Amino acid sequence: MIWLFRRPRFPWFWPGRTPVELLSYFSGTRHPAASLAVVVPLLLAYEGAVLGLTGGEQPAARNGADAWLRNLVPEMGAWATHLPPVVIVAVLVMQTVWCWREVPGRWPALLFGMVVECLMWSLSLWALSLGWPGIIKNSGVELSWLDQAGPSVRAVLPLIGAGVYEEFLFRLAAVGLVAWALRVVGVGGLTGWCVAAIVSSWFFAAAHHWGPMGQAYSPIVFSFRMAAGVILCTLARFRGFSIAVGTHLLYNLIVGLRPVAGLP
Repeated sequence: MIWLFRRPRFPWFWPGRTPVELLSYFSGTRHPAASLAVVVPLLLAYEGAVLGLTGGEQPAARNGADAWLRNLVPEMGAWATHLPPVVIVAVLVMQTVWCWREVPGRWPALLFGMVVECLMWSLSLWALSLGWPGIIKNSGVELSWLDQAGPSVRAVLPLIGAGVYEEFLFRLAAVGLVAWALRVVGVGGLTGWCVAAIVSSWFFAAAHHWGPMGQAYSPIVFSFRMAAGVILCTLARFRGFSIAVGTHLLYNLIVGLRPVAGLP
């Protein structure tokens, strides 16, 4: 019966074998080094795939937010093609250097825990997308366009590149800039962040319908994208940019592989 009182032996990849280690995991995911560990491999894979498949000559092969960022500086020449990923990595490197003393340890456990947590959040987001039309219908809000909604909500954000570029543009840059502007006019703290999150999420949803390549407007799709934007903002704020990127990426994979797996 002695085995009943033994301390449990957790696998080496377990994110928290003690309460202290578990708290260390939750703080570690918020460190810029964790974001760097997630973003750099994704950027390398994404940029390599685009260049390998298209030779970098077909903008349509790129994810929407990626194309938006590259179109901001067309007059800078061909070298500007590499500017967005360089800027993203540079920002994360500077943040990591600034917080170097708090760099997390136990990286295998940290990365494994992040994968599991991101998968959990992405599945929850997918479940929300499946139930979103019903939630809207049962909310008591009169929306005459429900029956004429266009594309399925489950087809939102199907591209892998969005996991990095859209998170950087809307969750890191936009929220930070709007929150800073609000602090200047005296609206700071959690209130300012909530307003910034809503504003950036509105632009996140609206940007998918702008321009000649934009998707046809559908209130159902727009409202879900905005709700998803608020959720991802919350994850980026309280769980870390790395968790928001991972959740976005895994959600895209779930949606993209849905027809292959025969899921609804």
